[in-house]
Amino acid sequence: MRARSGTLGSAMALAALCALSLAGALSALFLGLAMDGRLDSSNFSIRPAIVPHVGDSMRAIKVAPLKSKAFSKAELEGFTKRMIVEYIAMRYTVNGSEYLMGRALGIYGDGGGTPMKVLGSPGAYAKFQQEEAEGIRALMIAKTTRAVSITDGPRRHADRWITGVEFIYREPGTANLAAARRERWDIHMEVEEVAKFREMGPAVYEFPSTAFGFRVNWLGKYEPAKK
Repeated sequence: MRARSGTLGSAMALAALCALSLAGALSALFLGLAMDGRLDSSNFSIRPAIVPHVGDSMRAIKVAPLKSKAFSKAELEGFTKRMIVEYIAMRYTVNGSEYLMGRALGIYGDGGGTPMKVLGSPGAYAKFQQEEAEGIRALMIAKTTRAVSITDGPRRHADRWITGVEFIYREPGTANLAAARRERWDIHMEVEEVAKFREMGPAVYEFPSTAFGFRVNWLGKYEPAKK
């Protein structure tokens, strides 16, 4: 009798759980149907924000809106330095993929190269095409990759920013990192420093860094100064 009573109790509990699950599924379906057509671009917008810090607990989050007045001069200068590093890495890295190199630099035709074109003035991009694009294509043909390591800076010097870099080449015959060919350069740049943020446009959604009001007006590559 007790066994039969226990079985009946379990069956009732299972039936109750099934009923709750069904009710939850129907509620979700009803909510989805009710909200369908409301969450579209005409009535659902997101305000972009930067999250520069997340605490160890993953709950302490500092959020800063994309408005110039929300940042101090030191913070805007910090953004400028980060953009300089990103631009240098993008301009000189060779990763071996024609698709990615064309997408980043636009060296295989008029298409692509959106970040380089947006972050650089027409003159700076033309200088890149005239003086560096052919060398990158040659590295690609030789199946040689080039990594970029920042060794110093970016630092201010008069009206320029100077960044020390090391290029590390991995050729087909390179046995290991220690044997890789290396070059050291000082990259001099005249830039429009981050002082505001661009209006959101098509390029920004795919390349978020282009939201910053930063642009390279001139760039030169020099042998490092002897210390």
